[in-house]
Amino acid sequence: MGIFDKAYATQTAGSADEHTYVAPDQFSAVTPLGIYTGVTEQVVMSETPGHYRFVLEPRGAAQPKWL
Repeated sequence: MGIFDKAYATQTAGSADEHTYVAPDQFSAVTPLGIYTGVTEQVVMSETPGHYRFVLEPRGAAQPKWL
């Protein structure tokens, strides 16, 4: 990205829509450790899935079930 002049960065930040901080999208999931709130991916990748099957699950914490 390079080095920016602090005065320029302060003046430019929030001056237009393209220079405004975008709040991240959040999600909540019920896990064996309780309710977990996390931040979604902010970058969309063509080869990477946009979601994962399990959010937060320590080894041995899953409910027993037949596969």
